[in-house]
Amino acid sequence: MVNSPAAREEYSQYWYGKKDGPYNSLHIEPSAGSRIVAEQNIPFENCHSDNVKETGGKYDNVYNVVGKTIVGTYNYSPALYASRTQEIVQHKKVSDLAPYIPDVYKLSDVQFVLWADQCRQQGAQPNVLRYVFKHDVVTLVTKNIMRIAAGLEPELEEKQGQGEDLSAVWPGLQFSPDSQQFKALMGTPHGKGVAYLILQHRNEMPTKNIESITVFTTSYDLEYNLLFTLTEQQRNVHPL
Repeated sequence: MVNSPAAREEYSQYWYGKKDGPYNSLHIEPSAGSRIVAEQNIPFENCHSDNVKETGGKYDNVYNVVGKTIVGTYNYSPALYASRTQEIVQHKKVSDLAPYIPDVYKLSDVQFVLWADQCRQQGAQPNVLRYVFKHDVVTLVTKNIMRIAAGLEPELEEKQGQGEDLSAVWPGLQFSPDSQQFKALMGTPHGKGVAYLILQHRNEMPTKNIESITVFTTSYDLEYNLLFTLTEQQRNVHPL
């Protein structure tokens, strides 16, 4: 695992920290974040074996406790990589992959462990989390729901995605919990991941719910992005 302070400014400033980007309008200080790369690149043991081959899974995110923010940047799970290896490519379910992946492998769990650790180091509670960004969304099903939410036709195949036609430059398109777009976005892999992040850690984040979801690009980088804004429990908040 790599914690890279040197990359803080590069990652956060380039993506969201420019004058017309989300960090500026949300008052998030980019340099306060830490880019942490958790890579499953060594043999490990799990409840099935004491010597399992590394999967190559990688979770690369920025954790900003001062800004109350997690930015998901490059996330490919051990289960995804394990399912592509020659000897187990026939397995279709994650449960079939259990002997080949770590006992803790989901992004929501890894993100929470690292977020909680950053909070502990800085004297904060995990419940301060306010913003969860999903940067450069490439998963076709999520991109298509984002496109439909923006009033566009879905794509038929996965492309390395630029959102020239998305017309959602920050502040983008914001959807509240009572909208159909919000419900559809919550049903995507990215929406479910944020829900799991909250639901599986209720003891540490007891009051967190999702206030809104924003679909956006930036004027300098037209990739597909999502922002999940979390808040305290109140009316008109998605009841997870």
